[in-house]
Amino acid sequence: GRDAAPWRCMAGTFQHCEANQSHWCLLLAGWDGVRALVAEIHVEDMCVLPAGPVRPSYSVPIEVDATPRAFTFIRRQGSLQLLGLFRSSIQAWDLQAKKALWRSRGWSEDFKALSLAEDAGSSELYVVGRGRIGSRLLKARLT
Repeated sequence: GRDAAPWRCMAGTFQHCEANQSHWCLLLAGWDGVRALVAEIHVEDMCVLPAGPVRPSYSVPIEVDATPRAFTFIRRQGSLQLLGLFRSSIQAWDLQAKKALWRSRGWSEDFKALSLAEDAGSSELYVVGRGRIGSRLLKARLT
């Protein structure tokens, strides 16, 4: 069989395993050129990651016809969400329900988004990018 496409645009977080809440798992998200993939890897020791190939546990649909630039995980209302940053928008997925939640409206065509991060303490989302006038930081409140 054909080898799986390499994962790109990766993000990761630790959380309690879905199958056994008393164990920890490394949750990885990436893009294989077609879809957003999510892998849950059980870890015995949070300082030692298991060796070997990463196989996706499931995938989530990308509703934007573009290449993701970055992913990040956030926790909202008790649910773990994956955010995908695209050239001019953000898409969110609920990972427990394995479904798309929302997609942001686009921003100015001259703004090229590069990365995103959440400030969990203030429930704000930051997007860093470049525009005609140089580097810019966009901020939005998550509700």
